[in-house]
Amino acid sequence: MPSPQTIQLLQHALSSLAHPIVVADLGSSGNSVTPLPDWFAKYAVSISIDALAPGDSNGSIFSKNIVVSGLAVSDAIGSGTLIERQFSMCSGLNEVYPNEVSIYGIESFYQEVKRIDMATTTLPAILKEHGLSQIHYLKLDLEGSDLAVLDSCAGVLKECALLQAELRNTPLYVGEKTLGESLIHINHQGFDLIDMKNEYWKRKTPNLQKVSHGNLAYSDAVFTRKIEPETDAKIALHALLLHFYGYTNLAEHWLGTQVINNTQLRMALYQVLFDPATLPEQPFNHGYFPHLAAAR
Repeated sequence: MPSPQTIQLLQHALSSLAHPIVVADLGSSGNSVTPLPDWFAKYAVSISIDALAPGDSNGSIFSKNIVVSGLAVSDAIGSGTLIERQFSMCSGLNEVYPNEVSIYGIESFYQEVKRIDMATTTLPAILKEHGLSQIHYLKLDLEGSDLAVLDSCAGVLKECALLQAELRNTPLYVGEKTLGESLIHINHQGFDLIDMKNEYWKRKTPNLQKVSHGNLAYSDAVFTRKIEPETDAKIALHALLLHFYGYTNLAEHWLGTQVINNTQLRMALYQVLFDPATLPEQPFNHGYFPHLAAAR
């Protein structure tokens, strides 16, 4: 583990930030799992939003834990109709294309349970309500609404180190773009693609059990943003977020392009990045989620 002196140096830098670190998880799982260590998370605010079932609270490690339920996150404040489906993680504000569902034989997942009239809100509105200004890590899993919500957040993503979004190869929900269109759209927002965890589904055919590989259904795509930090503390924050979420090589490369006035802080950052006890084995978004197995 990093030495107490190393952690103290980094904590001193984080405590000097003008605004809290914000990690936001919008969609089906909330921040029930996080790769952030306790000594870092105590300077961070966690925002979890899920209209039906917010994730478990991690308030014990974050300085503040904001869990929003009973509201649907959207690109505008107003109202909408949430479609609850048999498999709750497929629920959302968007209709599905029935033909795309039947191609894979997953109708039972998308069977409609009920429709719920629900107020909608935006992520910037939630930030403003809690006196927050910027998001530093954002995960979107909104069943077809990812890009619309991303567009509504443009003003609060200027310091965003990492963005993760679920992007479908072929639109499954009404209003979605293709994977290629989505990647271009997000790039135009100032983000560069750094990773993709692809999910493959087999089409419903008579011999599907005899083959091991399907076609690309969607990708959990991860992006980073080009930022120009003004302080050593912001440089440290950006590098640490890249590292904790599994992109240590990128963090090291990015640090090499930055001028850190505090030599001891630079040394502390490298000690944390390459400490064997904290070096991630894989990116955070590459974790295996058992509920996906049925669709593979």
